[in-house]
Amino acid sequence: MEHILKRDSRPTVSYSATVSTGTQLFHICCWLYLVAFFILPDGFGFRLGFLFSAKRIMMFICWGAILFSRERLNKFLTEVKKHALVNSFVILFLFVRFYTAVYRTDINTLANDFLDAVLVFYLFLYILKYEITTEQFLKFIRVTLWVLCIEGVFEYVTHVNLFGLINFAGDAWGATNIRGGTNRISGNCHHAIHYGMYVSILFFLSCLNIKKNRLYLFEHPLLFLLATICIFLSGSRAPLGIYMLCCFLICLCSGKDERRKSFLILGTVLSAFTLFVMAVYNTPVGRQIMYMLAAMYDAIFDTEYALLYNPQVLRWSTEYRDALKKVFDLWYFNKLVGRGISYQLSVVIDGYWLQSCDNSYVMTYIQFAYPGLIVLISHFILLCGRAVRGWVQSRQKLFAGLLIIFVCYFINIWYVAFMGTYMYIWMLFALLCIEFQKNREDNGSNDLCKTKL
Repeated sequence: MEHILKRDSRPTVSYSATVSTGTQLFHICCWLYLVAFFILPDGFGFRLGFLFSAKRIMMFICWGAILFSRERLNKFLTEVKKHALVNSFVILFLFVRFYTAVYRTDINTLANDFLDAVLVFYLFLYILKYEITTEQFLKFIRVTLWVLCIEGVFEYVTHVNLFGLINFAGDAWGATNIRGGTNRISGNCHHAIHYGMYVSILFFLSCLNIKKNRLYLFEHPLLFLLATICIFLSGSRAPLGIYMLCCFLICLCSGKDERRKSFLILGTVLSAFTLFVMAVYNTPVGRQIMYMLAAMYDAIFDTEYALLYNPQVLRWSTEYRDALKKVFDLWYFNKLVGRGISYQLSVVIDGYWLQSCDNSYVMTYIQFAYPGLIVLISHFILLCGRAVRGWVQSRQKLFAGLLIIFVCYFINIWYVAFMGTYMYIWMLFALLCIEFQKNREDNGSNDLCKTKL
């Protein structure tokens, strides 16, 4: 009997230790995935048929840990069932990509968005539900922003992109980007425009304070200064314009005290900025700043002041974008089936040879025709509608912050391509769904308590 008890006691202890160790390892993997997703560049990886970036490798590891664990898989399926409307949208999203991929015999058309959108969304849905709290997540966002901003300033001064040093995939990530004699920083992103959009999203998330239910532009003043400098140094007009719009909207949606403080500080900052521009007006930095500000003013009021600072680049860029919008009128683009993501645009309109697509809506139309464009707009409506509903029902500033980010992002992509930024919207989609469902469950519990009373 003593022998049997000793023999039976070992598996129990070993099993508990294994479960505990497995749980800890998975938790560590989730954090490593966040590091890979937010900080490491896509070039940090290798190609074997397709790109195995660090973020994809860590994603595969996390998914393997979920799928091969009965407990995690049950928890995942239980959570997914709560999001029926979202699941329906995801099915529609994948359906358009599936039939386009089959018709065009282009597997990348399906695989790309499946890997970098759908799998990202559902993995973050699990992680933010069971492994990492929203507060921890936003704190990690702030740390990420510190890293990217410090590296960005270093890159501008030295012309050395530190993330380019770990580019093992053999692509152009991390290459120096010069326009008008000025270095445009790109950090861990594909392009300076991508960097400007990414830093904007991270900064506006850093304006949220979950504990105090506060949305405040100067929640972290030094981060505001660094993020603003880095977006200027990216040399990207559209991200800068949307950044300024987003700052204004955050001030409007802040609490009464925060709103008053924000406009007072902004007035002071703008005054100091004006004096700075006057001091450096005849330097490359000063002329780059004036060019970007004038270009934004021209886009709003249909003027041509930016021609004074960079006539050749601006005129070409503006007329190119105007020609790009006429793609919708071309008869040989199928209205129901797009060309897929591997299609290389090559068409002459108004004397311009269009080879790149600096408008995400036009790009979506080319790749997925009108069904893809309808799905993209539906995504925008779903995101904003859910954020508005969550804000109205709970008065939580998190929903207001997400709403502002979504609105500004979908305005931004009218002027630029996605450039790999759409995955961040799917990540925020998961955060929105988790918080929306949590708010719904809390309201249900409150209603139940009232009924019992």
